[in-house]
Amino acid sequence: MMTVDAEAIYRDHVAGLERRLSTDRALSQAVGGEFVAVGKLEHYLLRSLGLQDGHHIVDVGCGSGRLACQLAPFAKIGYVGCDVVPRLLAYARDLCRRPDWTFIHSDGISIPCDDGTRDFACFFSVFTHLVHEDTFRYILEAVRVLKPGGLLVMSFLEFQVPSHWNEFRASVSNARPDRHLNQFLSRDAIAAWALHAGLEVQAIHPGDSAYIPLPADVVYENGRRMSGAGSLGQSVAVLRKPVVGQSGNLRADPPTGQEYDFIDSPQQDETVNPRSFLVQGWIWLGKSQSAVTSVEAWSSGRRVGETPTLFPRDDVTIALGLPPETATAFIVFCRDDVASFGQTISIHLRVRFRNGEVRLLGSERRVATMQTMPDLPDAGPAAIS
Repeated sequence: MMTVDAEAIYRDHVAGLERRLSTDRALSQAVGGEFVAVGKLEHYLLRSLGLQDGHHIVDVGCGSGRLACQLAPFAKIGYVGCDVVPRLLAYARDLCRRPDWTFIHSDGISIPCDDGTRDFACFFSVFTHLVHEDTFRYILEAVRVLKPGGLLVMSFLEFQVPSHWNEFRASVSNARPDRHLNQFLSRDAIAAWALHAGLEVQAIHPGDSAYIPLPADVVYENGRRMSGAGSLGQSVAVLRKPVVGQSGNLRADPPTGQEYDFIDSPQQDETVNPRSFLVQGWIWLGKSQSAVTSVEAWSSGRRVGETPTLFPRDDVTIALGLPPETATAFIVFCRDDVASFGQTISIHLRVRFRNGEVRLLGSERRVATMQTMPDLPDAGPAAIS
């Protein structure tokens, strides 16, 4: 997860906190503070993504057990936590009192789980402290340990969210050689890593949006309260390991010689945040495919996103009998600044060709926007540092 020197710095940092503060306070501050509130948010996020009894989680960078202690009352959830600081692991183990769970000291860029055994691989505020190469190595490890259909859930900092700028500015001002690395990620990097690791980008939620449904209020130490929906402060990406042979909305035996365009997500009548949502799908336009320069997403007559990138998708190439390297799939990051919260919008596709032609495709999704965008307490990205 870190270089040896960085691990030593972090261990010294934790030891210094314990010398100045009570144990509970020190080991809460070691993972960014707001131990209970942020742990609940992480738990509720996983529940919204389908976490249920019988599932198995690996929590990379588990720290002092912020997420683990929220999951501990649920006897039928399996858990492995790993971290670079043994003191944090010992505290988490004592806090959770789950002898059936495993807390392991990390050794390099590895996840201590067998292949295909985890339903969730969580990286909360882990990639914020790694160089990109190590982040991708961890993503490949997550692919190894996830079951087909399993989810990689990661939080990250991005320049696209104005409140994250404070973290970058603080890093610029701190010239100490022992400072923590605060690494920012871009959404195109996440999309590229997912593509090359064989994952699907299921969702990306900006840190300044309320993307976590809350079954109960979350109260911060200063008394501020989140109700209805909330955020970790950092942005969150959800990547999915495909199920081998899963064909999405492909016909089992599609006719040859035809053109196709499909929107896989969002689903019909799904609820989206109009300020940040993904449109994913695939197109096959026969002889015209190689002339496509971009795929555009339109929302009720407004262009809300576009991508110049198509990439191969195994289920499509197999079903259509295409060469495996044929690029058909797309991911468009969308933002509709005009749509109101609580209304229905229609999403459709257009493609732009090398000769300047623009073609309206037939796929369309009717989706509902969120009823409201609640004001978020100023937890800030440091809340899960």
